[in-house]
Amino acid sequence: MEEGSPTRTRHNVWARQRPRRARVEQRRSSGSDLAVRMRAAADAALVDSLNEGTTAEHIPSIFVPALAGLCVIHTISPEEEYPRVAAVAGASAEESLVWDLDFRDPQNPTHADSVWEIVRSGRSLVYPPARAAFMTGAARDAERTRLFDTLQRLGGGSAMVVPLKGRERILGAVSLFTGTPAWRYTADDLRLAEELANRAAIALENAERYRRLHEAFQAREEHLAGITHDLRSPLTKIALIAELLEPCLAARDPVDEVAVEWLGRIGNTTKQMVGQIDELLTLHWAEAGCDIELERHEVDLVSLVEREVEVQRRMTRVQSIDFQTALPALVGYWDAGRLERVISNVVENAVKYTPDGGTIRITVAAVRAGMERYATLTVEDEGIGIPEQDLPHVFEPFFRATNAAMYSTGSGIGLAVSRRIVEQHAGSLTLTSTVGVGTRICLQLPLTEGPAIPHALGAA
Repeated sequence: MEEGSPTRTRHNVWARQRPRRARVEQRRSSGSDLAVRMRAAADAALVDSLNEGTTAEHIPSIFVPALAGLCVIHTISPEEEYPRVAAVAGASAEESLVWDLDFRDPQNPTHADSVWEIVRSGRSLVYPPARAAFMTGAARDAERTRLFDTLQRLGGGSAMVVPLKGRERILGAVSLFTGTPAWRYTADDLRLAEELANRAAIALENAERYRRLHEAFQAREEHLAGITHDLRSPLTKIALIAELLEPCLAARDPVDEVAVEWLGRIGNTTKQMVGQIDELLTLHWAEAGCDIELERHEVDLVSLVEREVEVQRRMTRVQSIDFQTALPALVGYWDAGRLERVISNVVENAVKYTPDGGTIRITVAAVRAGMERYATLTVEDEGIGIPEQDLPHVFEPFFRATNAAMYSTGSGIGLAVSRRIVEQHAGSLTLTSTVGVGTRICLQLPLTEGPAIPHALGAA
């Protein structure tokens, strides 16, 4: 096969026996039933795939053998200059000639009887038997003469070409040959062919849109991956340097407490920024319908919360953070990194929206509900609260409460990502709030998944 030539997919769906006069009469007597059956067959064939090539290959089977002895599908993309043969159905000898000739005539693109003229004008044409080989371009060369002679030997007959009209442009054309003198196309045949071609065009257009969306999605994936990598790399280095320098400063005599504290803040801030980048990626994959991949292992919820409380206490001096739990440890089978991000989100929000002098109360407990066992984390603040009309939307991506902007900036993705992570763990994240009183967030995770047995569960 020559480079750049179309893929040759042959549908030998037309019986080698040519239509006879009795069959023609039968078509005439049952035209209405035939149209109904063909419409149903078209709908069934065209919903099978969203791949452009596969959709084009299915189109000929709509017309052959009920409405044509030979069917040729030409398609043209916005980037192409001339239509190309995308699919053929008919006798094998005819198919070979069609693929070999490919019906292209760059030397005469304005010929009135050419396929690209139908594509360009959008008008259907019906040809009588004497001109059934219209696409041969008057048979000026040897290959076209072969096709013309073959069609004549097969019995002549009439032909018609109908455009594939999409919503936005003409995507190609359907060329139909009867293949027998007794079978001549009528106005009813033309109307039916146009209706079926319009359905095929919509299917082709949907497949084309799907391809473009897929390509755009892939490009966005690559672009987002590049951006996140470029952002994460320097932040990770900064966090690592801060982590290495902190014990060095702490070992000096005398210890520079201020330097140690600010170095710790640098490390914590960079880790938060890396976490926010991860949140953006997580939300992106979730919006694309992909499940969040979890790396589950034994995780102590009490330890995770204590670590986050210590970070927040170092970052703020104007709010009081009160952490209480009756458990020395509460171990479950979870993704530590993602769960740590959830805890950070809910505690940071409490600190962010609590006025100076306010208190954030955090509790961790193990509870039972029937035969089920759960770990719970509750974060209550004395902050600004959330307006009632905003409560149904707080877990939507990029949503921020109407009263939040005056207190702090934010992306509005933290709670959305947190809920998705918790739900991927088969847990729940709920929120209640009253303006001027505060907000309460409750995280609940099942303790029955995985091999881990939670510590001190019997005390619950």
